[in-house]
Amino acid sequence: MSESDHALRRQDAVRSLGVTLRALRRGKGLSQEQVAYAAQLSVYSYGCLERGRAPSGGIANPTMDTLLRVFTALDIELPRLPDDRPPARIGDRL
Repeated sequence: MSESDHALRRQDAVRSLGVTLRALRRGKGLSQEQVAYAAQLSVYSYGCLERGRAPSGGIANPTMDTLLRVFTALDIELPRLPDDRPPARIGDRL
């Protein structure tokens, strides 16, 4: 995959994440302020995530920690990738 293809795919994924988070939040009747508080984020940072933008102005690139906090605040489970293998144990090679 070329760098430009990767950048477009990432941008689409971030936009989709933001749209999904907004829909889930609104569906639960929550404000951005409520979700941000529960996720221990600033309202500005959470709003940027919904818009797919980083606080610095670029494309959002949330950490796993941020995503886990937001998913917990919205009371949704972390999506699982399809995998037929048994769960890895600490020390296993990936």
